Amino acid sequence: MAILVNDKTKNHDGIGMSIDDEYYIILERIDKHRYLVYNTTTKEVNQKINELGEYDDVLPLNEWMLADWVNYGTLDLLDLFNQIKTNLKSVIVFDSDVEYDIITCWIIASYKKEIFPSSGFPFFKSRKRECGKTVAIQSLLRLAYRAIYNQCSQTKYHNFDWFYYAKKYNATVLLDNIEHICNGKKFQQFIDQGYVKVDANHKTVFAAMAGTGELIDSNQQRAISIPMFHAKPAYPHFEPITKDLNEIRSKLLFYRYCIPNPDLLDTTGWFDDCGLEGRNRQIFESVLAVANQIGLEKTEIINYALKLKEEIEEEEDLERDIVKIIHDYNGDRISLNQIILELDFGDDLKTKQLIGRTLASLGIKTKRNGGAGSQTFIDKKENQKVLKRLERELRI
Repeated sequence: MAILVNDKTKNHDGIGMSIDDEYYIILERIDKHRYLVYNTTTKEVNQKINELGEYDDVLPLNEWMLADWVNYGTLDLLDLFNQIKTNLKSVIVFDSDVEYDIITCWIIASYKKEIFPSSGFPFFKSRKRECGKTVAIQSLLRLAYRAIYNQCSQTKYHNFDWFYYAKKYNATVLLDNIEHICNGKKFQQFIDQGYVKVDANHKTVFAAMAGTGELIDSNQQRAISIPMFHAKPAYPHFEPITKDLNEIRSKLLFYRYCIPNPDLLDTTGWFDDCGLEGRNRQIFESVLAVANQIGLEKTEIINYALKLKEEIEEEEDLERDIVKIIHDYNGDRISLNQIILELDFGDDLKTKQLIGRTLASLGIKTKRNGGAGSQTFIDKKENQKVLKRLERELRI
């Protein structure tokens, strides 16, 4: 049960505090000395301390950004939306304005995360470095509800249980450089289990990620993919907007506790004819519900969702065609040129790059023979395990 405590002695460790020999986890800082906290058992505390001792460089819970409580009395949600969007534009460059709308609504939705039956994962992606992916993730760290951040740069995090911490601390999980962990079993489970609420005891996880790699099919279908490009924002760092970000967090905290929840999509008539259904509807559920609550024009967001679905389906068709060509080829090795010939795509550099990226995202390893007339090829025996799995998944 949550209680309000006055801690003038600052008797806390950044995660929680001891009160009469009981340990309380900090939910929010209400003002200079008062904290909203909830009780946890000694057994849970010992388990938490052991885990944080082992992973203290992974999960910096003492660094999440506590908002100062301000009783605003009322809140103009459209003004709040515009304030968030304006500040995002000052440090991040997206390709289209609707992407700012989507991320802004997602940030607001994270403060009501418990009500949503599903939510997609924003995925800031670019194969090139220095495109603003990390800044995008760190913007969410400063604005999303109870956000925790990790760079995922070491292989020991491949099987780290992010889903456990998302549930235990009701945290928004932000993962950078996911190319280092995206093939790990725990990461796959985190994506599979987190994006949708399967029963009353299961919370929808809000998470976002960034990286230079591609997500596998099943993960891509759960992501709100946002391509990043080389661009120069108005500010190269957050210092000029720190005051604004602090104010926004306070407004968002007031929104969480004092503003009515947005209507869910299955209770609103406008959604029935928009064309979104199935998983595509699920990943944009929270964004569209908040957009509707604010009073935004939702057409561009819906069109973005439909286009994303179309792109995913095209990628899936290409992957299926490639795996079938490899499967049907009578030989132990098949060259990249042979795959391109079978696809009838045209033999240009962009086509080769597209096929190369697709093979990499599928986990199919390629080799290159030396000497004159060298070619990139796939050794079917070396990729046998991966190809068998793909054939099952793609029903070939």
